[in-house]
Amino acid sequence: MSRLIRFANLNAYKLKASQAGTEVGRTRITAIREIAPDVLALQEVIGDETLGGDESEAALWADRAKAAVEQVAAECGLSATTLCADKSPGRAAIASNVHRGWFTALLWNPQTVRPVPGGFRSFGAPDFWHGVTHLDLDIGACSPVSVVSYHGHPASPDRRRHEALMLKLRLRATGGAKPGIVLGDFNALSAARVPGPDG
Repeated sequence: MSRLIRFANLNAYKLKASQAGTEVGRTRITAIREIAPDVLALQEVIGDETLGGDESEAALWADRAKAAVEQVAAECGLSATTLCADKSPGRAAIASNVHRGWFTALLWNPQTVRPVPGGFRSFGAPDFWHGVTHLDLDIGACSPVSVVSYHGHPASPDRRRHEALMLKLRLRATGGAKPGIVLGDFNALSAARVPGPDG
């Protein structure tokens, strides 16, 4: 019997571990629980809001982002722990541009979805303004599905086009494309045609 897999995306807008128990934190957790995703892509997980920094600051940012993601995962019954190629527990499924303390992440329901051993990759500068989290997941289909959490460049259509081409390359396999889904905040104008105040 087949089962529908629910994919969801959330720009968590400055998600920090320090928000646990606050109104903002509780509202976010309530929304995620109500959606009950099998796979959840997050953007704007914050290790630090400042720009720049050296390697020691980048490590601190990653620790803070990991804590925030793992906290959300625990409160929502999800997981963020990847599997290494040898099937041992890997690192959290988060990625950052090394020049900024802003992260993307992937979480999943361990009762319905499993990470593929060795299937986690993270990408950042210079190809992506925000980090890109890429994870192969076993969703019970005939082959794994590649899932990407992406946050588009906020101010440059040319950079977003370049990023889209890089994502396309990441989802290619020898002999053609492989099953995949890109979730994210694309920071692009909508193609919807909705009348505005000026008609």
